[in-house]
Amino acid sequence: MWIRKGLLLLILALGSVAVYAQPLHHIVLVSFSETSTEVQRQRIIDDSLTLLRAIPGVTLVTAGGKARADRPVHIADFDVGIYVQLENEQALDAYSAHPNHQQLLRNNKAAIAGIKVIDFSGDVVRAGDELNKR
Repeated sequence: MWIRKGLLLLILALGSVAVYAQPLHHIVLVSFSETSTEVQRQRIIDDSLTLLRAIPGVTLVTAGGKARADRPVHIADFDVGIYVQLENEQALDAYSAHPNHQQLLRNNKAAIAGIKVIDFSGDVVRAGDELNKR
């Protein structure tokens, strides 16, 4: 009897580990063309904040101009950074094809000279949070 209970607990524990997926972090670095205007540069920030947050699977969006580039470790060749946190990798796949994402690209295509993307997965731990060990 106790063996069955132990096996059941083990199966439940393993099942909960398999179901857990770390959030995916999507960082976009946008460079503008030399002919872009301040209005166009602000538009990609505004579009990111309004269009991207409405996509299913997106849990957080922030966007803004480059804050600093005064240290050798800083990536300097971009103008606007966009950060999108998604529930998991499947959400990223759906995000890329979503009409709101495609609309953002269409709205801002004329001003964009280049885009670099960084994707990684990992838990989010805020200052003061207890770190859960798995």
